[in-house]
This record gives sequence, structure tokens and C-alpha cells, in this order.
Amino acid sequence: MDKMRQEKSTFESNVNTCLNAFIVLILTSVISWKILSTNISINELKATDILSIVISLFAIGLSVAFYFKATDTSNDFYDNIYKFTKEVLEILGRIEAGFGERLKHLDEGYSSMSRKIDVLP
Repeated sequence: MDKMRQEKSTFESNVNTCLNAFIVLILTSVISWKILSTNISINELKATDILSIVISLFAIGLSVAFYFKATDTSNDFYDNIYKFTKEVLEILGRIEAGFGERLKHLDEGYSSMSRKIDVLP
């Protein structure tokens, strides 16, 4: 059952990777076609125009990189939280199973001590 789930996950991952690559290819093609089909000569561009284009492309690239890194970090965080919670619950289950009677005796001793302290003025 786990092997089938793993194969399905691998297949979905491959499909997502191919789909993302296809979308990037289409967007790159459309943008390239639009840039090549415009009638702008390099002599008309000023240094400030070129600088603004470079800065805007850098900002777009930076935001895309930030998005992907934040997504990866978030996924790692939730995965680690899940593993930690699972391990803690397993440990607590073993502690309760192994020391249930001992904890019961401690609780009884604490109750009797509490009653003795409550009696004092």
C-alpha cells in the first residue's frame, strides 16, 4: 500500500514538474515574441530606461525566488512539526503504558500529602 502511495506521489511530482516547465516555456516564448516584435530601436532608449527595466526584472526575479524559498521553508516546518508531534505522542504513550501504575501511586501519595497540609492551620 505504501509503495503504491509512493509511486503515485512520484508520478504527481513528475507531472507537476513537467507542467511547471511547460508553463515557464510558454511564458518565456510569449515574452520573447513580444520583445522581438516591438519597434523599439536601441538609440531611443536612455540609460534611465535601461536601468528601470533591469531593476524591475531583478525585482520580479527576487520575488519569485522569495516565494519558492518561503514555500519550501513552510513545507519543511510543517513536516518537522508533524514528525516531532508523532514522536512525542509515541514517547508519551510508552511512558503512560510503562509507568501508569507508578504514576498512580505518586498521585495517591501527593493526595495524602495535600490533605495533611490542608489540615495545618
